[in-house]
Amino acid sequence: MDLSVGVFTLGCRVNQYESLCLEDSFRALGFRVLPWSAGTKFDIGVVNSCSVTAEAEMKTRRAIKAFVKANPSVYIAVCGCYAQTSPEQLKRFPNVKWIAGNDDKLSLPQTVARTLGKIPRIDCEKIKKSVPKRVDGVSVASQFEHNATRLSDRANLKIQDGCDMACSYCIIPRARGLPRSRDFGDIIEEARALAGRGVAEIVIAGINLSKYSRPDAGILDVIDAVNDIPLVKRVRLGSVEPINLPVEELALRMNDPAHKLCRHLHLPMQSGSEAVLKRMRRPYSAREYFGLLRRIAELCPDVGLGSDVICGHHGEGDEEFAETFENIKSSPLAHLHVFTFSERERTLSGKNTAGFVPHAERKRRSDILREFARLRHSEFIKSRVGRCLEVLLENRLPSGHYLGFTSEYIKVSVPIETPGLKNFTAKVRILGDDGNGRARAEFLGLL
Repeated sequence: MDLSVGVFTLGCRVNQYESLCLEDSFRALGFRVLPWSAGTKFDIGVVNSCSVTAEAEMKTRRAIKAFVKANPSVYIAVCGCYAQTSPEQLKRFPNVKWIAGNDDKLSLPQTVARTLGKIPRIDCEKIKKSVPKRVDGVSVASQFEHNATRLSDRANLKIQDGCDMACSYCIIPRARGLPRSRDFGDIIEEARALAGRGVAEIVIAGINLSKYSRPDAGILDVIDAVNDIPLVKRVRLGSVEPINLPVEELALRMNDPAHKLCRHLHLPMQSGSEAVLKRMRRPYSAREYFGLLRRIAELCPDVGLGSDVICGHHGEGDEEFAETFENIKSSPLAHLHVFTFSERERTLSGKNTAGFVPHAERKRRSDILREFARLRHSEFIKSRVGRCLEVLLENRLPSGHYLGFTSEYIKVSVPIETPGLKNFTAKVRILGDDGNGRARAEFLGLL
């Protein structure tokens, strides 16, 4: 079989993880997997979709159109959350020949290989009803070691799927199902395989990481077991809900120079207003959330704290937005990801539009917070000026500058004359903000 495949990924770290699984599966079946880029010619295009916002769904549709524009005769497979929640919308594209919800996503390569000459009928109702009942059994690495490609930098390691929080605005529980946790031994086997393929930083990922629980392990056990793998240089936690978070234990590890856990936590907030949090059905108050941030900063002063916030949810008046803004400004947050609220069908917020916020006002508030986020991140960088930090080197630009991240999740640009240092750890001195959201740094040597 001499057919090429390109995989385009939207959305969260779990989607990124599952795309790597898909690529490995396609290779094992004899397909040529090519990096996705505009204008690249493929025989099969795979779009791993997201439905967390209306914009994410729009990006999925754009990706399909881009595939078709570059490859008019291409066959397209769409999988993931948008395929799970709205398959009938994807069926409208004539080049889309396969649609796989999340339960069928990782068997998609086998389906494509089996039916290339016999395009299957798209059964939208069956896809809608196929809510995931288990965590995937496909390994990103160990199952395909005989055909595994070399990796580098960081890779996501999915340990959990699903969510049962039922936040009023969120469609993800419909797309991903209830929480399920992967077998602890399988996780560690996969982490070892990833390290053997060249991965230096493993990012522990899940749809709701705080829900990870097995009879023989919890999230701290996973962190420590990955930490003990010799080839792993760093362990990083993906986005984790601020519910029942073992902050003392995490801080203990982040403060320990011998432990590989990065000094970085991303804790979704969604709103800093007490009233809006109640409307969102978030299981904490603004006082509890910002108190948690301050407690973490006290326990680990060097931590880089990040969060998500949604602007313009139904019922968010000027006073509620001002409350959110003031709470964020007085917090130790260094990274802020701002979303503009969009109604999702089949969610409580999609049905109850009381307190509707005009779209132009949603955008205005989002722009205000994004500008503040830019300034706050610049302040965070400047607070590190003169300090010597470790950076995992990634791509080298034509200018001779390497890009990479510190433990605190500061993106760094550092000039180094020597090529071929991708995936090495360097010691650098932070010099300042380069104006593009990155830190300028001086190279001090390899570690």
